Amino acid sequence: MPGPRVKRRQRKSHPDNEALHSSKAFHDHRQIETIRSFTRIPRKGDAAGKMRLQNSILLKSVLMASANNRRRLRCCLWIFLATVSVWVDLSSAQPVLTKSAFDVAVIDRERILKAANVALDLEPPTIRKYHAKLSEGGPNDFYSNADYFWPDPVKPDGLPYINRDGKSNPDNFDHHRRAMRQVRDAVAALGAAWKITNDPRYVKKADALLRVFFLDPKSRMNPNLQFAQAVPGRSPGRSYGIIDGLHLVEIPPAIAAMQSSSMFPRETLAGLQQWFREMTDWMLTSRNGKEEANARNNHAACRTRRHGGYAQYFRGTDDNCAGSFDSRSVEPTRNRRGHRSRRKCAGCF
Repeated sequence: MPGPRVKRRQRKSHPDNEALHSSKAFHDHRQIETIRSFTRIPRKGDAAGKMRLQNSILLKSVLMASANNRRRLRCCLWIFLATVSVWVDLSSAQPVLTKSAFDVAVIDRERILKAANVALDLEPPTIRKYHAKLSEGGPNDFYSNADYFWPDPVKPDGLPYINRDGKSNPDNFDHHRRAMRQVRDAVAALGAAWKITNDPRYVKKADALLRVFFLDPKSRMNPNLQFAQAVPGRSPGRSYGIIDGLHLVEIPPAIAAMQSSSMFPRETLAGLQQWFREMTDWMLTSRNGKEEANARNNHAACRTRRHGGYAQYFRGTDDNCAGSFDSRSVEPTRNRRGHRSRRKCAGCF
């Protein structure tokens, strides 16, 4: 037999109830009454009633959100006030850091000299040392493969390559990129080492590396990236390949650091100025360069960074360095979109 029925206690919701005199209960009651006044079912043909019902949904969400977030807002307010208090205390205190605390020569001296001493024993890198069998350019033309293209497994020769966005092909030709990075790291370290020591050995070695990679006709890299990020069987080189030259943006500041030395030949400086001027002109006038300027991703940001860096140093201006860069990004539509968006931001600095 069923057990005895339990009489439910009737809930009192009248405003005169003592519980509602507390601030939170009274506040919640007023919210409920306000919502109820807006949520009367509209009659047929009652346009104002329909509008009132739609507004009630928005009003309810706003009121409930404010009720749930009151505690969070109070916490944020306390954190803000504490932060302001600490900032005021620090700003009123006497500075204890000296200028030498921010001196790179003091902070990073050991690492700089270690990298520079390694560069002193480095054999001058050159792209001529590595032959790219799939390149349609000459032996002095920089060549690389598009990262996310793979041989077609159903084709005997694998051509044309197929796209797997976000998945790098470890077997792609990458030797010219490595040579470029070696020169960048070595010259940057040598320039910094000379700046803090005035040791002429670092300038002499940097001069030798720069002449082999950029100026010597037998070993130089031509001032363009026409055959970079090629897709075998599809394209001999694409606009996206311009990002491969981003590493070169660190070389002009290193040259600027060493050019005041009497050990840095004037003909080397003039030759480097001409090389980077030709590279900049190619970026501005070539089809690949124009397409890269109009890209809406990290490639355009990196292209702008390079052009501005070259023009500012060798021409004394950064005119037209922005090109027609569109701030609307296509990165959120692609694979690994978070990684790509971060790279786009990083390319601006």
